[in-house]
Amino acid sequence: MATNKPEIMIDKETGVRRFRDIFASRRPDAGWSVVQAATLLAEGERRKSGSLIIYAALELRLAIEQLIFTVIVVGRGGSKLDDKTLAECRKKDGLFRILDEVSPKYSLRCRFSNTLASFYPQLPQISEWDVRSLRRYYTDLSELCHSQLIIRDFDTDPAEWGKRIRELEEVYHFLASGLKKGTGVLELKDVHPVIEDLWQKFSTGAINIEELKNRFA
Repeated sequence: MATNKPEIMIDKETGVRRFRDIFASRRPDAGWSVVQAATLLAEGERRKSGSLIIYAALELRLAIEQLIFTVIVVGRGGSKLDDKTLAECRKKDGLFRILDEVSPKYSLRCRFSNTLASFYPQLPQISEWDVRSLRRYYTDLSELCHSQLIIRDFDTDPAEWGKRIRELEEVYHFLASGLKKGTGVLELKDVHPVIEDLWQKFSTGAINIEELKNRFA
């Protein structure tokens, strides 16, 4: 992960040291949270600050939550999260239940989009997120965020904090690698009838990837 020292700003009125990329205005997207997490993690390790490392974990968990909602929207064939789906996600275990429900259709839509995009070099291939990894990392991060009540200070237990840092770096690299490709997906709305027909056949198993390529070509 990047270890460049963040740019430091000094508040003229209070004299408080601020790190520009930590205190930047929040943006509601997974990429922003991942960048924030990398900055917080590097600074937390440098200063041996457990609090900053916990904040990094919170940002990574938020990024994964945003990606999970993206998976759910794509899997349900929409372009945004509707109120009904959001209400379902808020129920106990609702988020993961719906995630498991939409995962198969999400994977099909990603593969369909990447297959069609492969005919156009100017279009990037998108990330097909490993849903199991998203769920596992989200659970691990949640445990870490709540474990601050029992973890000792950095200087008291550096080995345990070192382990935690390596775990967060693993999550960071997983997310950063996927976000380099992007998370977009073909929206099947007002598309050419041929494309719509291909999607119906592919999503129902009537044709496979190779047949999809041949027919689209």
